[in-house]
Amino acid sequence: MKRWLSYYHPKLAVFLVYMLQQVEYNPAKFFQWIIQKPDLTRVMHRQRLVWTHKAGLLVSVISFFYLFYILLAILYLIIFPVFGLITILVAPFLIVLITYTIVLFGCFSKELLACLITSPPQAYQTGQQFL
Repeated sequence: MKRWLSYYHPKLAVFLVYMLQQVEYNPAKFFQWIIQKPDLTRVMHRQRLVWTHKAGLLVSVISFFYLFYILLAILYLIIFPVFGLITILVAPFLIVLITYTIVLFGCFSKELLACLITSPPQAYQTGQQFL
């Protein structure tokens, strides 16, 4: 039970970004770590988060979404109590999904950019005109 409650910790964003740094922003390893070790309060027992620009930006974005979902859940709790409870239960897992999606998109866009830089489009190599 304690391990699932760790997803409601106020430092959730810091824990997730620390995990991302430890796996070098690899989305597959991050997801595997989330599945294997669901107690997030125990992930930072060896080291601390290195506050780089990327880490600061990720902590800010994740914290924003976390705060947004919690405030939305409180609003729903007032208006529709059952839906509000469901939103409160699901909010941290949506934050993990958003974090995974952000990192996955970042890796995909970095690889796409590297692919475009190293190998120009076929039409450019043959001298054809773009429409």
